[in-house]
Amino acid sequence: MRYGPLVERRKGDAKKVSGFGSHLANPSHHDAIAICEGEMDAPSIYHSTRGTVVGISVPNGAQNAGNFVKKHIDFFSSFKTVYIATDMDEPGENAASDLVSLFEAGKVRRVVFPKKDANDTLQE
Repeated sequence: MRYGPLVERRKGDAKKVSGFGSHLANPSHHDAIAICEGEMDAPSIYHSTRGTVVGISVPNGAQNAGNFVKKHIDFFSSFKTVYIATDMDEPGENAASDLVSLFEAGKVRRVVFPKKDANDTLQE
């Protein structure tokens, strides 16, 4: 029996991908949302806040965070508070600077982790 390649090929438009965790976010049930990079960071934020803050992982990493949030700015702006929870490395800091400028003052807050990201901090 012959097996296919180890890499699974996926078809579709990467520009239509939603943020990981967005299925949980509902402004009528949550006051706050956190924008993060990694798929493991989103559930880490949700777990560590006992479900009061929903983490949304932007698709395609930090370099795409600004474009993704701009595309969905009405959705993110519908929450009372937006936490910027990108990684504590250079790409994450650059993404955070871009994201903070998209929201009005007082609505957005930058999360500073003692480790690289939300998941690493939760595991500590």
